Amino acid sequence: MKITCFIDNLSAGGAQRQIVILATLLQKAGHEVTILTYYPHDFFLGEVVNSSVGYLCINEPRLLFRVYKIRKALNSLKQDVVIAFLKTPVLLAELSSLPYKKWNLIVSERNAYPEGIDKKLFWRRLLHLFADYVVTNSNTNLSLVNKNAPWIKNIETIYNCVDLNHYISYDRPKDSKKIYILGIGKYANQKNIINLIESISLLLEKEPSLMVQVDWYGDIPVKKKNNVSYYDIVRNRIIELNLQKYINIHGPEELLEHYQRSTVLILPSFFEGVPNVVCEAMSCGLPILISNVGDHSNLVEEGLNGYLFDPYSISDMANSLLMFCSLSHSDRIKMSKESRRKAKNLFNQHIFIEKYLLIINKIL
Repeated sequence: MKITCFIDNLSAGGAQRQIVILATLLQKAGHEVTILTYYPHDFFLGEVVNSSVGYLCINEPRLLFRVYKIRKALNSLKQDVVIAFLKTPVLLAELSSLPYKKWNLIVSERNAYPEGIDKKLFWRRLLHLFADYVVTNSNTNLSLVNKNAPWIKNIETIYNCVDLNHYISYDRPKDSKKIYILGIGKYANQKNIINLIESISLLLEKEPSLMVQVDWYGDIPVKKKNNVSYYDIVRNRIIELNLQKYINIHGPEELLEHYQRSTVLILPSFFEGVPNVVCEAMSCGLPILISNVGDHSNLVEEGLNGYLFDPYSISDMANSLLMFCSLSHSDRIKMSKESRRKAKNLFNQHIFIEKYLLIINKIL
């Protein structure tokens, strides 16, 4: 069977990570797989090449020509199935299927957008009528789709998966003096990095003797002329609060060593699907501090493998940080083992690929 996996680029994003894993697993299952993109970011390209998955990038800066070339590519690759991730690739795949298509289409929604966040969401979901199946990566988003787009009948949740043999846990050395806090995500308001900075400031006001270090890694937006990016806002707020000794911000990097060297992962997002970084961090045995949104309460059990907090409340976030920092080394190790145990149950690659193959066989 020929399958095309379609996404905007191969940058260091969670959706990109998941579609590369999916393409690799489909290839291993005996299918002929190609990844199609339209921006030449290549963070995961090495993995694609090494797995013998095909790769085609339509690098066309002119919007209308790009849409035309993508449509032409999708209708000339002679695939049996197209699997599209993210809003714009999903839209392009659905429009490319008009007036009719010779291939089956699976589209994936990767974020559980609260009502009112995306003004175009209704129209995007209306176009899902041209898809054969919709996949969400969280039960929260599945519920939202069922509520707001009842015309979508073929829909299922498939959690992200992790290579549990690559993202491994280990016994961290006993060092209760300094807490290494890891944050990962694009520099965007959704990730709520400003409130995290404010919560660290409040935490240090309450407990000035605490030794903490926050390192945040993410794609740095391209600087536009006369435009202040969210990255700039983050950097400036760190300076304004004199937190340069405590908070460092970085570009994207290979994350495995950072998971393994850190004490805890924090993700304060206002909304999410099932974040890839949380799946990987849990697989590496990291306790998790996370906003109580979406499916996060299914990933993190309060006091067992981390703490949940209100992302809009700086004091609540600071209190969760303080509770974790106050734990003994043995309690942190218990949290670490619980995170790893939950990761094995929730993010297993065999379950992930079996669910996709069942959907593919169903629509064919």
